[in-house]
Amino acid sequence: MLYRIISLLYVCASFVLAQCPVGSVPNRQSRDLADRTHVIECIRRSDGLLVLPDFPGPLISTNYNFAPISRSTPMKGGAAFTLNVSPCPEGVNGTNTNHWLYLQDSTGVSEAVLITGGTCTSGKPVGTIVFTPANSHTGAWTIASATAGIQEASYVGSNVYVPAGTYTVSTISPPAAFNLECAGQKLTVLKPRADASSIFSFIGPDKVMMWDVSNCGFDGTDFADLNTVKGFSVLNNRYAGFYHVQSHASFRHLTFNNVYWAFYLDRADRISIQDITAYNNTTTYIGSSDPLSISFDTRVSGYHHNSIDSGPGSVSPWPAGTHGLIVVENAIGTIIDGFENGGAATNVYGIWIKGWVEAALVSNSTIVATAAGIKLDKVGSRAPTWTRISNTHIDSCLTIACIDLNGAALTQITGSMLSQTGLYKLPGVYIHNTAYGTTIGGNIFQAFVTHSIHAAAGTSQLGVFSNYFQNAIGATGIYLAAGTSRYSVTGNHWESTTAAVAIEDAAVDGYSEIRDNRLPDGTSRVEQTRTVQRYNWTNEGMEIGSLSMPGQNIYDHHTSGNNIDYDTRVLYAGGDGTIGSGSITVYASALTTVGQNVNTLATGTAPFVVASTTPVNNLTGQLLARNAAGIQQTNARSVYGTCTLGTNCVVTFAGASAWTAANSYVCTATDQTAAQPVKVVNTSNSVVTFTGTGTDVVAYACFGS
Repeated sequence: MLYRIISLLYVCASFVLAQCPVGSVPNRQSRDLADRTHVIECIRRSDGLLVLPDFPGPLISTNYNFAPISRSTPMKGGAAFTLNVSPCPEGVNGTNTNHWLYLQDSTGVSEAVLITGGTCTSGKPVGTIVFTPANSHTGAWTIASATAGIQEASYVGSNVYVPAGTYTVSTISPPAAFNLECAGQKLTVLKPRADASSIFSFIGPDKVMMWDVSNCGFDGTDFADLNTVKGFSVLNNRYAGFYHVQSHASFRHLTFNNVYWAFYLDRADRISIQDITAYNNTTTYIGSSDPLSISFDTRVSGYHHNSIDSGPGSVSPWPAGTHGLIVVENAIGTIIDGFENGGAATNVYGIWIKGWVEAALVSNSTIVATAAGIKLDKVGSRAPTWTRISNTHIDSCLTIACIDLNGAALTQITGSMLSQTGLYKLPGVYIHNTAYGTTIGGNIFQAFVTHSIHAAAGTSQLGVFSNYFQNAIGATGIYLAAGTSRYSVTGNHWESTTAAVAIEDAAVDGYSEIRDNRLPDGTSRVEQTRTVQRYNWTNEGMEIGSLSMPGQNIYDHHTSGNNIDYDTRVLYAGGDGTIGSGSITVYASALTTVGQNVNTLATGTAPFVVASTTPVNNLTGQLLARNAAGIQQTNARSVYGTCTLGTNCVVTFAGASAWTAANSYVCTATDQTAAQPVKVVNTSNSVVTFTGTGTDVVAYACFGS
């Protein structure tokens, strides 16, 4: 077996060595992404210069950093200048109008100049280069590569290698097919000149871009205006609407320091960003600045940001609410996986998703000490839709909320942990501006002073389920403001809560439910979840209890603020299987009604039973009257008064005093002036006549129905 292994190694080594010319040895291997061929880079043993094989291989950028061309012909600023060269440097063509060269004169005036024309082609013996300097130059001057040979190498071959070193460059604009690899993130560092709006730039009208850039470092610390410098700018500014840079680009193993936009990807599709480290005032933009256009399918995986509080140039903080460490705008299918930041950014959002963004995914990320960990922003009528946030930890939200849903639609938050350290009185999830379709499930909320979840007025279609609330302190755990509609709060669990209310429902929505939420004792009884549950149903109803097993149902209410079983209780029990046969018992010190009490119980059964014999002020009842057969007479009553004989002793019964008939009542009369008899005649149901002696005063009492 050992013999076979040694033989195999010998064959492989012979094959590799055979790829290099005589007198050279293999130096490094790589793959050309343009044609997918495996290539071997060789160097001479004697002087170390690259020997290129006959098949495509990486070009060493420094080999194309041509020697400065010296001249002394005066140049006038703002006027086109034609430079005669012999030979034309490799990688320099008069037709490459995105190609910068670096001009420096003996007086110290230097500038980058853009090629605007000329007859030169790469390596041609004689040709011209046309450019227009911004400044006038007299005396001796030189012109050289403005990009340390990187731009020139990209025009010779699509596969470029940048050796270790620190290079100050103007903007590099490689062709659409381009593969760049550096010696290492800390070994190869590219720094922008003051004239560079970006280090690498790709601008339409080319609609297909195939870049692969890896193992490089970028440092904008010395840049004059850190508000503008970009690491990679991919922009389609030559097309409107849905014309994009159709990219198949990959950026891997890169480091950025003080580069305002590490990536500025405007209307560029299918970009892959992997294993990025960003230091200090460095951010990334993904999407489209045109609200009528959409960017597609960018993936960010493994993005570490060591953020700091200061803003561009470490001069002043970023203006509040103006920036995010990663900004996603007007984009579909953006994936951010494995993002983390390592320092405070008080005024900056961790991930800011705004405008017409669909199907974005944020997962496996850690966001600490930002204004909002993740902010979803509605811009005009365009709102982020179908955003998923999963397996993400957001801690110490400083200004707004850990997750701020401003008008967002159909957002899903699952499997994440939201926590607060210190006493920042900010919610975990803040849902507002008519956000709808939010589901929050299977998350952990820890140590929130204010609401862990706050649904503001206008929130609708909200599901909060199976979340775990730990060490909640202060205010309400879940707050549903008045105007919230169509929500379900189910199966949530609280541990070690000192919150005044676990769930506060001020919305009073009849299409919603709050149930099966548990506090530490494991019960879901209303008084121990301390839930305010109110329903405002129209032509609907609510049923509680089992249809197969007997039992009691209890509604307990806490109003005193004391730790007791209940202040008032309503107990539902009993029943014999017929409708309305159960009983309701109210445990309260007083029962007050503000309207009329109506009882429809049929005659023969008392409408209520009172055990106390203590008289009740202002309580009147019907006179009990029976006939000789013992039958109770309905509507029995009595009428009494006095009259003076000969004056007003023909008494008329008006209104409710009138009787059913002349024979349905009897009257008795007493002469109160003298002991004289008084005659009583029931003239009709409404008139009775008393006669007697003289003008004596008669007292009478009538009884009947």
